[in-house]
Order: sequence, then C-alpha cells, then structure tokens
Amino acid sequence: MERAVPKGASICDIGAAPYTATETLARLGYHVTAYDTALPAESLARWLSFEVIKGDTSTAHIQLPSGTFDAVVMSEVFEHLHVNPIITMREVQRILKPGGLLYLTTPNGLGLRKICKVVREGKFTDFYENWSRLEASGEMGHVTEYTPFEIRHFMEQCGFRSVNVRTENVYSKSNKFEHYFWKLVTTPFPLKRETIVCTASKP
Repeated sequence: MERAVPKGASICDIGAAPYTATETLARLGYHVTAYDTALPAESLARWLSFEVIKGDTSTAHIQLPSGTFDAVVMSEVFEHLHVNPIITMREVQRILKPGGLLYLTTPNGLGLRKICKVVREGKFTDFYENWSRLEASGEMGHVTEYTPFEIRHFMEQCGFRSVNVRTENVYSKSNKFEHYFWKLVTTPFPLKRETIVCTASKP
C-alpha cells in the first residue's frame, strides 16, 4: 500500500471490522474512514483512531461523498456481495478520486486447497448455511468464490483501468504444518494459490 499510496492519503476501508488493518493504516499516517454494516461496540470504538460509518454496500449506495478518497480497500468483502456487485463497484468508483486506487482481496475459487476441499466434501460451499446467515443476522456468507480471470474481466467491465490480478498464499500460521505445506505445493502454480489480490484504478 505504501508504495502505491503516499502517506497522508485518504483511504476508505469497506467491510473494515474487526478494524485491525484499518487501525494499522491509520497508525502509518493515512487518513482512514471505516465503512461497515455495524458500528463497533463502545468499548472498542474509544480505542480506534478513525471514524466508522455504518452502511451496507450490498443493499444501498455508499453514504460517502463522490471523489473523496485516494484509495479504497475491500479485503475479503467481494465474495459476500449478494445483490448486484456491479452497482457496488460503481459506488466504489464514485467515491474514489480520479486516478484513485482500488485494493481488493477475495478467496481464489481455483485455489488448490479449495479444490481439494470440494473433492473431499462434494460441495463448493454450504449454500444453505451462507444464505441462512443473511436471514438470521443480516450478514451474508460467501455467495461464491471467483477465479482470477473472472475478477480481472469483471473489474475491466466495471470501468476500472490498470487492472492487475495476482494470487498469494495467506494461510493462517496457527497450523504451521498446513501453512507451509500449501505454500510449498502451490509455489510453482500461481493460479492455485489461496487468495486473489486485485489492484485497479479509477479513470
């Protein structure tokens, strides 16, 4: 982020909870706004060094002014969008300044660990569970998981420019064996790594 967006720039972190990355950006010297479906508990809010705005990017327009931010971060949010991702990404473009940066991560549907899980369990996702979460709590599980090709094409069709898509291994290190195993076996195969990382800019 520091290489692409200079210190002091304005950043909107969409789907920011639990605010760990947001707080890190704020402490690095960025002017950060968090945007999430719920406000943090008061006990947490008093420790945060940035504003949190309540809003649901899946069901409503983003309640922020146009052309406000130098960058928008969407980390593990895109796969939860359950109404119309085209409208959501148009809203992201709207709040970005001309030339502003989108930084987006989402699970890789072609990831080797994901494919092994599908083969083992016979299902791509728990379709009912993900949608029942929406009914019970208003928060959607994974609608689906996308491939790097789909993400690139989608962002280009939404009007973003300089779309760059890569994959990374970001497995939890709580299980070191699993972390290093999947990292090792996918090192020669970029399309099989766990997470898609996409950067793109507003024209």
